[in-house]
Order: sequence, then structure tokens, then C-alpha cells
Amino acid sequence: MAKTLEEVKAEYLSAAKNRQCGAWVVKDPETGAVVANSTQKFRHSFDKGASWVESVQQVDPLYRSANGTYYAEAELPEQTDSFVAERYATDMRSERNSRISDTDNYVQLADVTVKKTRDAQRSALTDEERAEILAYRTALRDLPEATGWPFVDFPAAPSCIAVEVQEKVEQREKQRAVYGNY
Repeated sequence: MAKTLEEVKAEYLSAAKNRQCGAWVVKDPETGAVVANSTQKFRHSFDKGASWVESVQQVDPLYRSANGTYYAEAELPEQTDSFVAERYATDMRSERNSRISDTDNYVQLADVTVKKTRDAQRSALTDEERAEILAYRTALRDLPEATGWPFVDFPAAPSCIAVEVQEKVEQREKQRAVYGNY
């Protein structure tokens, strides 16, 4: 089921709040952006050791946004609809591209075999199944033009490749859970 803006916003905000900045920071003197942080006092060099800057203790907590910048909680861009929609569209487009890529061999190799069910032996695709895969790829390519984009569902993979496609999707989800989305 497609996620809503509010659901995605809550996920992104939670992720940002789980990336809290250390209590000691060094900020860029020109931009004020945090360039280094730690849980303890430290020194940081801006130009290969020529000058060292002492860290200062940050009174209010800062959190790392998906854009790589640290903000006070109230200033996190994850709280804005436009940032969340834009970021989610990027994530959805990336997953859409991966799903298209997942099907490349099925349409490029004439003798490719697939595992059509979890317990089945691998077997060749029929011409009808190849046509279903091509239609699926077209639906994926057209997804960004769908009403409600990016808060839409992905089209269902044809049954002939659904098992293998789902395995690849689950593998990516596990990797994102471990390494994050950025």
C-alpha cells in the first residue's frame, strides 16, 4: 500500500532524530555549518594543520538531516512537505530504476531461465511471459507520471518473475535497514 506524505515525513524525521550531533562541535566560520563533532572536546584543522580550532560545547542538540547538514530539531527540513516529497521522489525513482534493472536479463537474454515459484526448478520464459515483463517495465518507467507521484504503489511484477524480483527488493530493503538511504 502506498505511503502517505505524513507517514514518510514521520519516518524521515525519526531517522534524522536518530542521528544526533555530538555535544562538542566545530563550525565553519563563514557558513556556521557544523564541520566536525564529537562526544568530547577536540581540535579541528581547516587547512592541513596550519591552524587549529577548538571545539565548543553545543548547548541545544543538533540532528543530521538526510541532506548532511546539522539542524536544531525545529529547523530540520524533514519537517517540511516540500523536502520530504522531493526526497521521497528521489528514493522512489531510485527503487523504480532498480526494479527495471532487476528485469534486464529477462528481456535481453533469449535463453534465460527463472524460478517461477519458490520451490520450482528454473524454467525458460514463454513469449507471453516476456511480453508481460516488457509491459511491467513500461509501467515502471511511466510511474513518475502517475497521479499522486511519489506516493504511489509500484506495479506488481508478473507472476513468472515475481519470486525473483521480490527477493531482490527484500535484499535492498535489508541493505537500507543496515546502511541507511544516504
